[in-house]
This record gives sequence, C-alpha cells and structure tokens, in this order.
Amino acid sequence: MSGPLSIKTVVPKPKGRIWYHDQADGENRLRSVDETLPYAFKGKDPNETRNQWLQQAMERHLPLIYFFGIAPGVYQPLYPVHITDWNPVDLTCHVAMASTASQQGLWLPAPPDERRYAMRQVKQRLHQSMF
Repeated sequence: MSGPLSIKTVVPKPKGRIWYHDQADGENRLRSVDETLPYAFKGKDPNETRNQWLQQAMERHLPLIYFFGIAPGVYQPLYPVHITDWNPVDLTCHVAMASTASQQGLWLPAPPDERRYAMRQVKQRLHQSMF
C-alpha cells in the first residue's frame, strides 16, 4: 500500500521564508478550529505524487497523523485526522479532526477498551492459607 502516514505544517524560524500559505499564525489557527484546517499542496501541480497521495487518503478515508507546527521545531500531534476536501484549483485540501470526521460519516476505528471491572465470588481455604 502506498500513501501518507502523516502530514505536517512547519512554523518557519523568525525572519524565515514562508513557503506555504498555511504556515502563518499556526497556533492561533489551531485554537480557532471549528471544523477543518486548510492544508496546502506541495508545489503548484495537483498531479504531483504527494498531492495525489492526499487525494487517495481522502478517497479511502485513511486516518493520518497531523504534526501541526506550533513553534519552530515544535509540533502538536493530532490523531486521527482525515482529509475531507481535495481542491486542485485552490491547491489545498482540508483536514478534519476525528470528531468532525465522524459527523461527516467517515469511518473511524473503535475506541480502545475502557478499564472495566467485574465482581467475583471466591471460595478461600482458611485452614490452608498458602493456597
């Protein structure tokens, strides 16, 4: 199987070059997310391999890890996220958090088992304490 396992948005160093429009004001964007985050394509060709992988992830409803840059070299991992919109004209797609993805009818893995307890009745030998 080919395709992405994770995506990331990098916060540039001070006075560093901004390569993608989704790099500016990252932490504030994360706090103000209502539904989805925009994610810029690599380059200007929607048919570039990495951009096509994003489209395949959307079509297959694959969960991804999003390493969201909050400072230069510092990331907030978001899991699971899903690609919900792939727009070759605007050269962007949108990333939805798990709660938003489930509202849109995307498949999500079952939550891990919660701690559960059961009551047991035990018969103990009082005259043989080592058992």
